Amino acid sequence: MPFIADRDLLIFEPSLFRDASWAGQTIVAAADASIAGTTLTSASSDFVAAGAAPGQVALVGGASLEVVEVLSATTLRVSRPRDGAHASAQAPLPVSGAPLRLSTFGPQIAMVHADVLRLLGVSPAGGPAPDEEDILNPRALGRLEALGALHVIFFGAAATQGDLSPLWARAAHYRERYLDERRQVFVHIDLDGDGVADAVRRPGLARFRRA
Repeated sequence: MPFIADRDLLIFEPSLFRDASWAGQTIVAAADASIAGTTLTSASSDFVAAGAAPGQVALVGGASLEVVEVLSATTLRVSRPRDGAHASAQAPLPVSGAPLRLSTFGPQIAMVHADVLRLLGVSPAGGPAPDEEDILNPRALGRLEALGALHVIFFGAAATQGDLSPLWARAAHYRERYLDERRQVFVHIDLDGDGVADAVRRPGLARFRRA
């Protein structure tokens, strides 16, 4: 499982889901969203069938909100962007009859997650040891995965634009930040299952593979 979710990308790019979301990764689109407190309701939507999940981002009337919990097929608990995924939900401004778009960059996050594990010489969960569950400080990799995902997202978005598109500059910016973070971050790995770190590994020695 990736160490980040869509909501973590908002810390770096608050307008990401307004400016760069793709139709193929939009799972809900509606025009009847209402918010009261931290409850978002859309009678025309089926969030369960669509695969809505905590950590995704709902764009409601132009505001990017975290999905905190799927309450039912037609209701979500949402929040303004929080300091962390375990912080208390913060009520957005109330709205009624607003446009709603629920989309995800899960595929891009998953691709970068797989790359990071490969660079560390670690298997996905359930694979040969050591696997990702043997990383004792997974939160240390959150920033790395977010920066890598943003590079992949903007690189993909820029591919349909001219060479002078600002999207190219943003893709290059996040690539450099990703590479810089990769040189600095390190993880503690438990190699024998006793809960104690036996190795320290850094992902900064291999070449970054673009989408």
